[in-house]
Amino acid sequence: MLIEAVLHERRKLLSEMESKAILRAFRIPVAQTMVAHTPTESLLLAEQIGFPIAMKIDSPDIVHKSEVGGVRLNITNAPAIRNAYHDIIETVKKRHPTAALTHDPAESGSFAGNARFCGRGGQIAVG
Repeated sequence: MLIEAVLHERRKLLSEMESKAILRAFRIPVAQTMVAHTPTESLLLAEQIGFPIAMKIDSPDIVHKSEVGGVRLNITNAPAIRNAYHDIIETVKKRHPTAALTHDPAESGSFAGNARFCGRGGQIAVG
């Protein structure tokens, strides 16, 4: 079903979440991943998963996340979560201003994005 949908959309690439779904379907282990939409939600999920975590931009417009400054590794505490969240969004907005990102001024003060979390050496995507 997933592959058919991607083919129907005439896409050549799978998202990270789609790729992980296919790997899980074949019983290949993947890092636990969750999506957060605000810095506060990011913190709650990180505490649930356990530190350290990594954060990564989550945007359909960005394939190579590290090239746009969209990756932060080894985040070990709550203040670092908020800083990484805002830093990723700000950096990505500067380097890829047309990338689709979520805007939530009530939570972040200026803007926010989605953060995908993977615990214990995994990854988080923000976008």
